[in-house]
Amino acid sequence: MLQPPPTVFKKQPLNVSTVDLEDMPQASQKRTAESHLSERTKIATEEEISHWLMKSEPESQFENGIDVKFGVKDLKECPDQTACWDGVRNYQARNFLRDKMKKPSCHKVLFYHSNTKQTGICAICEVAKKGYVDQTQFDPKDPHYDKKSTKEEPRWYMVDVKFRRMTQRFIPPLPPLW
Repeated sequence: MLQPPPTVFKKQPLNVSTVDLEDMPQASQKRTAESHLSERTKIATEEEISHWLMKSEPESQFENGIDVKFGVKDLKECPDQTACWDGVRNYQARNFLRDKMKKPSCHKVLFYHSNTKQTGICAICEVAKKGYVDQTQFDPKDPHYDKKSTKEEPRWYMVDVKFRRMTQRFIPPLPPLW
């Protein structure tokens, strides 16, 4: 299950006082520091870095008779430590996968183990491939099959996730605040 990002970080624009026109190419020297700053700010805002919480079940869990267990250990055993994040069946999460995760490696993933004795964040990953159609929605034998979805108008999307590292310690969920 995908959760909305807790924060979105943007690269800081270049400070006007740090622009040195002598270090710019000859053609660029004609531009003012302010126009250079404006160009750099545009680039910075296009390169958003997001953090996403992705939940998985590291222990056996059966859906339609099929074990859908997938934990960080399983991800680490995949080729290139990368796997597709399929089976997301929540419309808001689908929208994030389809519409927001367009620049791989700009999206960091907090890998969260749920439905287990010890729940919490256990690893850091990243999105390795932008959102694309989740093929499991078309397979009647798959636990994530959706009979209302068509190849012409797919409902569900997925991304590829790549393992980066384990967290230094297991980060449990926060206790209720109220």
